Parts: sequence; structure tokens; C-alpha cells
Amino acid sequence: VGVPAISRPQAVKKVWEVIKAKDLQDSKDRRVIVAGGDADMRELFGKDRVNMLEVGKLLKPHFLGPAE
Repeated sequence: VGVPAISRPQAVKKVWEVIKAKDLQDSKDRRVIVAGGDADMRELFGKDRVNMLEVGKLLKPHFLGPAE
């Protein structure tokens, strides 16, 4: 998202901004993100189609764990 550190809610918000800006939602089912047409989103999610409820789960590996 262009910053070195960001909270999870902020990251999800930024990802949704990109999804909407690039019109990556399925035209028939807006709950589905069609990431296959965008290389960055495909790499981020690891698959071509993602249900909107999966977004937070799929972003989890991109965050550091709790501070120790």
C-alpha cells in the first residue's frame, strides 16, 4: 500500500480502495473480487477469485505477529 508500516484495518481499507479504483469486483456478484486480472492483487491473495469475507484472512500472512 506504499507505506512501511500500517495497521490491519488501514491496510484492508487501502486494499478496498485499490479494488474499487481498478474495478476488480465481479459485475454480477459484487462480493467477489476478481484478482486474476491484476498481477499485484493476484500475488497478494494467491488466487484469481476471492470472496470479500476472505480478504482479512488472506492479508494476515502479510502482517508481523504481536511484539515480543
